[in-house]
Amino acid sequence: MSSDYKLLREDFIRGHNGSTASEVVAITCVNQLANLLLIAVLSLFPVLTEPNHLWIRYSIEFFIIMTPFITCITILSDYIFFVYLAIISLTVIAIVLCFMRRQTKQIVVKDLLELCPNYEQRLPFLTNLFSTLMQCVCIAILAVDFRVFSRRFAKTEIYGFSLMDVGVGSFIAINGGFSPESRLGSDSRNKRMFLFKKTVFSTVPLIVLGFQRLIAVKSLEYHEHVTEYGVHWNFFFTLGLSKICLNCGLSEFIQNDNRNGLFAANKEGILSLFGYISLYLIFVEIGKYIVNLNDTYIESTSRREMNLSFVFWMVSLNSLFIGMEFAIQTLVHCLQHLNVLGSGDTHRSIIFSAIGYSGMLLFLVSNLLTGLINFTINTISVSNSIAFAIIVIYSLILSIISVILFHYKIQIKIPVKQKSD
Repeated sequence: MSSDYKLLREDFIRGHNGSTASEVVAITCVNQLANLLLIAVLSLFPVLTEPNHLWIRYSIEFFIIMTPFITCITILSDYIFFVYLAIISLTVIAIVLCFMRRQTKQIVVKDLLELCPNYEQRLPFLTNLFSTLMQCVCIAILAVDFRVFSRRFAKTEIYGFSLMDVGVGSFIAINGGFSPESRLGSDSRNKRMFLFKKTVFSTVPLIVLGFQRLIAVKSLEYHEHVTEYGVHWNFFFTLGLSKICLNCGLSEFIQNDNRNGLFAANKEGILSLFGYISLYLIFVEIGKYIVNLNDTYIESTSRREMNLSFVFWMVSLNSLFIGMEFAIQTLVHCLQHLNVLGSGDTHRSIIFSAIGYSGMLLFLVSNLLTGLINFTINTISVSNSIAFAIIVIYSLILSIISVILFHYKIQIKIPVKQKSD
């Protein structure tokens, strides 16, 4: 890649001020509603769940699940409301038709909890959450290089709300919220060391991918947004090292009686310093609001600074994701219990299940395809119609690859030997 073209590309992807929080929420939640529409369509036409109609079903799934997000960030970015209106209207129509065609049977509900899913088992909505996030990220990392992608959705330079800013924060939040650590009780200290070893082994691929990406970007002179992570850092380093740091067993180290060495002798003061710094910075932001109460001032969200506003923004956004997905899955379960919607794994999205299984391997493939397209095509000069077609074909290829990986059970995973009793 020539130096002039590299500079042109870097100028194209930086210097943006973002969008609004409500618009970011609307775009990131559209896939969850689309998944509800898909379940209703599969229930309305049960023939689609048969194995001999697999490719027809796959085509319908791709159209319902993938295209709404693609259109919202490209050609219909100014008409997101109408996209929502279309999805909701079609969903309501499909559910009403399913209700009219249902086989009537006597249903006795002894307990309201019977209408709620059994959350002791593995939850479909966990897979849907991760799949929705992964889908958005994989599509957006290519789409941002085209002019058809609205610039207000690109990463903000300093402050503001943006679609591209929520990727790494949401990855950390979703991975943390449903990680093995979140299921450990206070009486699980004997499991923490094994969990730490398992975490270290599982993050090895992420660190390796981080170094590979660093070498590839620098050696090929690929364009990069320096204010995103810095000169040498990248997403893989952030995700991998975050998991390690959060599982390094500091609580056990602090609570034991080891005082050997200068660090261990002063461990409470040294290790508590990070918490106190966080507490101080939180109240710095609160103080800004109190002191400037008449001006109602508080610092804007900044992905680059990872300030208090951005942390609260990530907590709010991902809590909304979880709550919305939980509500949709509960609604689906209720309608299935009432024999309105079809039940079983045959009515779950193949694409969502595949993306959820492939995970980081699919993200790696998307990065490779994005790099290949950028080296092959001058994405800045491509017309909007051709750019939209490229993004759709790219998304189609990614979804096919995810289904193939899912079929052959291929994923990035390092097995860890279970601790013997």
